[in-house]
Amino acid sequence: MSQSETPPPDQSPDHRAPLILWRAAQAFLAIVFDLFGAPEQLAARHTLTLKDHQLCAQWLRAAEALMRRMLFIEAALVELGPPASSRQNDSAGKMPAPRPRQLIGFDADHPEAWRVSFRCFNPDRRLPAGKKKCRQDAGAPKFCSAWPMAERFEAMLRVCNNPAPFAKRLAARLRKAPALVQRLCASAWTEFRDTIGHTLHDVLAKPIANAAAVFRDSS
Repeated sequence: MSQSETPPPDQSPDHRAPLILWRAAQAFLAIVFDLFGAPEQLAARHTLTLKDHQLCAQWLRAAEALMRRMLFIEAALVELGPPASSRQNDSAGKMPAPRPRQLIGFDADHPEAWRVSFRCFNPDRRLPAGKKKCRQDAGAPKFCSAWPMAERFEAMLRVCNNPAPFAKRLAARLRKAPALVQRLCASAWTEFRDTIGHTLHDVLAKPIANAAAVFRDSS
């Protein structure tokens, strides 16, 4: 199975939300990949025309909005254990070992090695140093880098394949700062209803409301 293929949720214990919701989310993600290619295929293109970039960005924003809410639903179902003891060791005078510096490469053929992140609260992303979003030569059409799009595709795919670690971190953050629940729920969502599909968009309303209630009740 390639990196661009997502296993059915019923084959993984890492998906806690109703399987029908994950299957619908995966189906929408498959549409996006059919339109623009898997992360490694998109990265291999290097650049997109401005028109293609704008169309890709429109679909990508809708897919990310969907994944944020699926992850929110997952987070409400996470049972957090006791806090890790690492902080207690640090407070006793032990300094954490310094992390070795590593050079991060970007190989279009190996998206599993990319260093990407999925952001629930801040969808705005700054381009890495040295990567220009768009370039335009005199008398030539405008082009935009495909790499940032490919990285966001890969981050979204990892959430869909294995939401458990992302949901656990999100759950811990929301329980520490319940005000973030309103921020997440109030972010733009209805604008993607036509793209995602009215049925899936509307079906998610109740699970999202239930998830919000879980975190408000635990505050």
